Amino acid sequence: MGGEVTDVPEIEVILSVDVGSLDVRSPRFEYLLDGAGSWRTAYSGPLDHAYIRIAAPAGPHTIAFRAAGALDGVPVIGAASVPVAVLSLGYPTRYDPVITVDGPRITLAWDVRGYLAGWPEERSVVYAFGDDPYTFADAVGSTTLDVGYDRTVRLVFWHGPNVDVARYVYLELATGSPPGTPSFASAPTPTVVGRAVPGSTLSVRTETWRPGPVTLAYQWYRDGQRISDASGPTYEVDARFDGGKRITVGVRGSAPGRASVERVSAPTPRVTMPVISPGVPAIGGLPLVGRQLTVRTGFWRPAPITLTYRWLRDGVVIPGAEEPAYTPVAADRGRLLEVSVTGERYPYPTVSRTSVAVRVG
Repeated sequence: MGGEVTDVPEIEVILSVDVGSLDVRSPRFEYLLDGAGSWRTAYSGPLDHAYIRIAAPAGPHTIAFRAAGALDGVPVIGAASVPVAVLSLGYPTRYDPVITVDGPRITLAWDVRGYLAGWPEERSVVYAFGDDPYTFADAVGSTTLDVGYDRTVRLVFWHGPNVDVARYVYLELATGSPPGTPSFASAPTPTVVGRAVPGSTLSVRTETWRPGPVTLAYQWYRDGQRISDASGPTYEVDARFDGGKRITVGVRGSAPGRASVERVSAPTPRVTMPVISPGVPAIGGLPLVGRQLTVRTGFWRPAPITLTYRWLRDGVVIPGAEEPAYTPVAADRGRLLEVSVTGERYPYPTVSRTSVAVRVG
């Protein structure tokens, strides 16, 4: 993809049509995805060069295009192109690899096939233990490393097509102690302190380990899976990933001549996500070419909520139409207009609502 990769998978194309000296009014490109459904507007504007991004489910598709407009006031539609194979690509989604520690050995396993957002599976995974060189692997696999007893090693793991379009995981992994190593007389179970709500900071409380001195290390877990880069005594609950999950913390004690051991806290209640209560947007004004339309957003709570707007023609976003008002142009005549209103407030999940469509006369 030549443009910015977003969380929403998209098909990216460049189109051009030579119309010669014809005076084409309301020019546009339309597309048909996977040979099904109806033709939809992909772009409105000059036909000599158009850079188009079309949202579609991640993965392979076929797509056909045609040019349309009006000549001397008469609607015209060009011949459809031959369908071509395309990929809809987006930003890879979050994935946590499976880690198993067995004595001196660490096993890393993964299956990122459902997390690549359309990108190829070959060489889609990269990992490295400690100072070892990076290893490239396919979307499904596993590896076991014998690092020795009572060792701590850092793991870097990422999946995606390249270093700039990838999701990263950073973990500190510790192996067990040799069999027969004396244990601690006291290795207390830690407690999570704080309310598990988005944006809050949790901390860990632990009683005294004996005999001392003891070195303590921490690892926070989300539903039993290690949380990337969460190896300190505090953790900030992340609205993007922790909603509906239970958080635990593991405290690992180590001391010379003692068997290292991890104690894991009881889980928190499931993280409850704060919710935006959206308004019901509506389009105000007469839906006529040249007459300004405005958005009635309704009431969004809790205030303050930041609202953004996208106007759509026949269900397709109109490039540049991102204000609370829009004036229909000739290309809108006979078509359905609607407006999507999106409300944002951290750490609340983003909410979007779309108005009832109006047909432009």
